[in-house]
Amino acid sequence: MILFVSLVPTLDTTRLASAIPTALGLVGTYASLIHIFGPGNDQIDENERLKTTRVIFSIASRTIGLLMAVSVIMILTWSGSTLDIAYAMLAGGGTLGVAQTFTRTTIAILNLYQIIDFIPKTEKGRGLLVAFALWPVSSFIQHTPLSQHRTSLPGVNWPGSSDNIQYHPVELLIRKAQDDFKHLVDKQSKTLESAETEYRRRYSRSPPPGFAQWFAYAKSKNSILIDDFDIINRDLKPFWKIAPQRLHESINHVSSFQHLALRKCGFTDGRFHGQGGGWIVEDLGKLLQEVSQGIPNVEFAFDVVDEPRVVITQQMLDTGGISKPEFYDAHHLSIWERATSACAHTSSSGKPPVIHDYGLNLVQDWYQSKDVCSHPEFSFMHGFFSSPMTCLLTDAPIPVLSQAAPTSFGDIMYPSPWYTAKMDQGVYKDEDDPLWEQKARNLYWAGSTTGSYSWNGTWRYSHRQRFVELVQTLNRTSHMYLEESKSGHWTDYKAVENHNDLFDAKLTAIIQCDDKDCEEQKKFFTLGEKEERSRQFHSQFVFDVDGNSFSGRFYTLLRSRSVVLKQTVLREWHDERLVPWVHFIPISLSMDELPEVMRYMTTHEDGKRRAKEIADAGREWHGKFLRKEDFTIYLYRLMLELARIMDPNRQVEY
Repeated sequence: MILFVSLVPTLDTTRLASAIPTALGLVGTYASLIHIFGPGNDQIDENERLKTTRVIFSIASRTIGLLMAVSVIMILTWSGSTLDIAYAMLAGGGTLGVAQTFTRTTIAILNLYQIIDFIPKTEKGRGLLVAFALWPVSSFIQHTPLSQHRTSLPGVNWPGSSDNIQYHPVELLIRKAQDDFKHLVDKQSKTLESAETEYRRRYSRSPPPGFAQWFAYAKSKNSILIDDFDIINRDLKPFWKIAPQRLHESINHVSSFQHLALRKCGFTDGRFHGQGGGWIVEDLGKLLQEVSQGIPNVEFAFDVVDEPRVVITQQMLDTGGISKPEFYDAHHLSIWERATSACAHTSSSGKPPVIHDYGLNLVQDWYQSKDVCSHPEFSFMHGFFSSPMTCLLTDAPIPVLSQAAPTSFGDIMYPSPWYTAKMDQGVYKDEDDPLWEQKARNLYWAGSTTGSYSWNGTWRYSHRQRFVELVQTLNRTSHMYLEESKSGHWTDYKAVENHNDLFDAKLTAIIQCDDKDCEEQKKFFTLGEKEERSRQFHSQFVFDVDGNSFSGRFYTLLRSRSVVLKQTVLREWHDERLVPWVHFIPISLSMDELPEVMRYMTTHEDGKRRAKEIADAGREWHGKFLRKEDFTIYLYRLMLELARIMDPNRQVEY
């Protein structure tokens, strides 16, 4: 019973199921030992000993005891031992994990002690059990600084997962992501009172005026998420330090220059106004038309091109901004130094990896995997940093709404019109999308060399070219793979393997380059013919990668019956509601893990099953939470928050 209760906090049904027979087995062991070694056994009447019920009890208790002895040994030695599990859980931190660790370890030791104590001192088995107790120590030492043989703990990653080493790390990531996603959905506030309480807890301030009306609208549209709008809070945080008048002056200034492509937009007395017109500006007004009467007076700069604009430096924040911001034209030049100039006052929210991935570099933290300030190698891995096609940047704090931006940028995210107005233009047709079983078991991508302007060989640092190069040289370059040496146990190895049948990726056009670099790329790459867009739906796996900015294909691919492998360094408005390893498969910018991910998910039965699950989940979630109503809900809340920032009577926060 004690063992059973000790496992209840994990809420792990598998371990609870095993705890019940384990506890019963312990009782049987003690009963058997008492029966054998208990006082007065030698005085038991022979006739009593021969009674049928007594014989049955004796045999049963001895049998259960024998089985339990084996179980105790297995508990202490299996998958790295109890001490090994304890060390891993302690390394992960957390009060609950520490409590569970000491509870389990203490109970295991006490159980073993009691068994040993029951055995007479003359029994050789007493010493044998002590030896079994010492066995796990070697495993414990392996995972301490005393040994440098292994650099990572086994896969003990969240409560109740001491046997995770039996699974491929992709399987572990999927399991953890599904748990996190379920928690995300279940924890959402159900009432206005609880939503306001949660808001104050998260942001240490009261909700903005109009929050109750927003809540009612979100509930009327069956919004699944109510509380998780942290992206809005993070995007607006710097502007609390700038006087509202200064923000208004900067908007008026930048919107007066046509070439900056920043349009002054906003709401006055419940009516939307947008400078310059154009379908992108009009789309924003249409999305908010239904709720316009509930939006306070507010104005902002609206970025009508794909690329982000703002990298707010600490110096600008300290001086309170500037009324007439200047822009730097960085097209065709490296912007890395400017892109990271804000890192001094930004902090990564990334967490240390919790799952041992054998050096595959699997994405475990979606934000951290894209964090510019944590990855200096991005300077030569992504075309936007090495040589952007177009790029006008400012270091001034201006409230600019943009569609996507790197983590170090200060643009305010909003749902891209390419996801909204362009969504219904017939790119996706259900009849063009075969059933999963009818699709080819490979990864498809085709496109041009957008993403940078190439000159002096800079194409080698662009993300699209790097991806296609990896695929086209796969059968002659070495990559990391995992091998199931025996059922449930994986070992890593590095080798050249021919997996060309798992990839169908090609460049269809060489563009955005000077003559020399264009010729170099035509010689280096094997170009493919342009194909119908519906061709991508004939593969079970589809790759989605940045272009000059974000990829406008993403939602269309999610809507399909294929599973999306997504690579990006850009944050977008949906980052809190699309969960990697649940709705899509995240791929790092290095792509170190890509060959093994594809091998596992196309050849291993568990991997194949999980791939279809993710494809189905992405398609389902697209229909539930990437609706136009959801874009309106997000924009409505953003307008309320921004209106409070822009309120002339707001106090500056230092």
